[in-house]
Amino acid sequence: MILADTALRYDEQRLLEVSAAYRAAEREFNESCQAIVAYNRAGNFDRRYAVQPDGVVARINAMDMDPARKSLESVRDRCLRERNRLLAERAELMKTLRLIR
Repeated sequence: MILADTALRYDEQRLLEVSAAYRAAEREFNESCQAIVAYNRAGNFDRRYAVQPDGVVARINAMDMDPARKSLESVRDRCLRERNRLLAERAELMKTLRLIR
């Protein structure tokens, strides 16, 4: 019984830690998305496009021609991976504590 209580308290404490880290990661991810939107609005990128046969418009060599945007998107992708990892860990802890199914 004591071991079960200790494990439960550990899971509860870990859930608090992971939830706080998740909120911070979510905030960081949102800020990285906003940075990309601001960069796009500033219009500082190469505007060469190609129209595909099915009518889809795509930028030509988008990441190679725009290292600043490539850097911004790299940060966003890293933030997204961390956010998703914490979200999955949080969900598992909540299942363990029977807060969700």
